[in-house]
Amino acid sequence: MFATALEHVRGGKAVPMAVGEPGALTALPDIPGVAETVPGFEVAWVAIFVQARTPKDLVRAPEQGSEALLRDPEW
Repeated sequence: MFATALEHVRGGKAVPMAVGEPGALTALPDIPGVAETVPGFEVAWVAIFVQARTPKDLVRAPEQGSEALLRDPEW
């Protein structure tokens, strides 16, 4: 996913404000980590990207699975 996002940043299609890491990444040295400007900020996330016009039932299935997993107290 990072490689895809990086491609859009380098191509001028996306403009990052910060990265969800403690500090800047080697690939984006001029983009600060959020924690560098918001002390104590921590983030952990996962993203799933699909192509535009992907049928909604195909998009909803992993979304529902992710929601169930995040709500599972055993996880």
